[in-house]
Amino acid sequence: MAQKISAQKKVTLNKLSNFSIVLGSSFCALALVLVVQRYSPLRLSFNINFIPQSVSTSQKIEIRPVRIVISSQKINLPIIDARISKKKWPTSESGVSYIKDSSIPGEKGNSILYGHNWTTLLGNLIYVKPGEKIEVYFSDQSKKTFVVENTATVSPKNITVLLSSKEPLLTIYTCTGFLDSKRFVVTARPLNS
Repeated sequence: MAQKISAQKKVTLNKLSNFSIVLGSSFCALALVLVVQRYSPLRLSFNINFIPQSVSTSQKIEIRPVRIVISSQKINLPIIDARISKKKWPTSESGVSYIKDSSIPGEKGNSILYGHNWTTLLGNLIYVKPGEKIEVYFSDQSKKTFVVENTATVSPKNITVLLSSKEPLLTIYTCTGFLDSKRFVVTARPLNS
């Protein structure tokens, strides 16, 4: 009888051991997928290879955005220039990326800023509400204030949020959703416009 119980115990322990190995391997595979996905250069991209607008080089040299502040969400980050190349949207681990081919914030057209949804970057962007203020600081020490007009969660295939505007528009976005499969987009207009 003791040998029968011992044999059953071995079978149970063997099954438990196999289950633990499979479960551990599954978690390692999931962790690898998440690490690769987190650092993928395509992670923050929309399904577009260019921004359909441009601003003259002379305007870009005179003034450029250098910092964004959304006090209500404790966001205060440097702005890093970026340019889309071969469908790769450069990202920064220390600030918000600014598409240099988009308009200068506050000028006619759509100014596009984006960044990771990490807690140290734009993680709190999803809590921004219409009516909140966004401040953009520039290289000439000036500041422009924007008011959030709209927030939305969109698919990366929905490029309408990136299109040019006849009026000054500030668009800020980050990833959201399961495995960052969506984009959380904030649009804002200059205060008193």
